[in-house]
Amino acid sequence: MDTPEPVIVEKSRWIEAPPHRVWAVLTQPRLIRRWMEVEPSLDDEAPLDLGRRLAWCDASGTPYLVGTVIVCEARRRLVLELADASWPRPAAPGEVTYGFTLSERRHGVRVDFRLGDLAIDADALTWRDAYVASQELERIDRLARENP
Repeated sequence: MDTPEPVIVEKSRWIEAPPHRVWAVLTQPRLIRRWMEVEPSLDDEAPLDLGRRLAWCDASGTPYLVGTVIVCEARRRLVLELADASWPRPAAPGEVTYGFTLSERRHGVRVDFRLGDLAIDADALTWRDAYVASQELERIDRLARENP
């Protein structure tokens, strides 16, 4: 059942690395697997692009969550629309998203993360708490500074 209030996670981090390196960390499968809280399944090693799908699978390999790239503006914005098999209804277009916005500044990039609205999910508050506590932005930062 949907929660009555929106359930959204928003976080930001300043990363002292060029935008092309931050973008590579966000879109290259070999790097995504190193920072994403729950590792997705990807069909190949091609960078994420508009329409690309990622799946999160259970122990038997059955996808329980699918993300589709709906916005891919190189070095600026990446947004995945999410669909979960456990939700009581299909999400409306753009209702549940997982995304990053990059703002270039002198000597680095501000990365803004947004996940939500999770209210459609019965476990919305658990997911919110997990992502508030997650270290994804910190791992993205480390990888962007390590990988030329």
